[in-house]
Amino acid sequence: MALPDYFKVGEGTVKTVKSGGTAGITLASLANGNTTTAGARQSATLDLGALWAERWRVDCQFDIAATATAGSAINIYASYSSTTGAGTGNTSGSDATYAGYSSNKDASIVQTEFIGALICSATTGSQRANVGIMFPKARYVNFVIDNRSGAALTSTEANQFVNLTPLESSIEDTV
Repeated sequence: MALPDYFKVGEGTVKTVKSGGTAGITLASLANGNTTTAGARQSATLDLGALWAERWRVDCQFDIAATATAGSAINIYASYSSTTGAGTGNTSGSDATYAGYSSNKDASIVQTEFIGALICSATTGSQRANVGIMFPKARYVNFVIDNRSGAALTSTEANQFVNLTPLESSIEDTV
């Protein structure tokens, strides 16, 4: 029995979570959220499609208005659902402030899946990072961005996004 000749990982079409993106989220002027009630925003529902990739690379860029605290984080969480709209962790499926259950985001956000974090440098302006690989649990995804950078994000919406790139694996055999 012959083994396949090689294993290949390709990339599909990128989905963008941002204002005007594949799934909308308004990140302009998102406050620093070092409390249980401020600094988090949820996205509109992202539809991965009827046939979605098993793995997605997640990268992001955020534009910080004042000097961020070195080593602080902007955390990215995902909430899943089998239908569009509300997901786990009390996400609504709409671009809105995220307060979780009983206006306590810290207690609610643990019911979502932590995807990764942009670890901040002590600087202002755009900061970008590859934050992780996501394995979606369902077709529909709501994202929560929790700003713990020590500063608000800027009012420039265009410089702030989360990109998801499907990683498509295949085994190829040449004869």
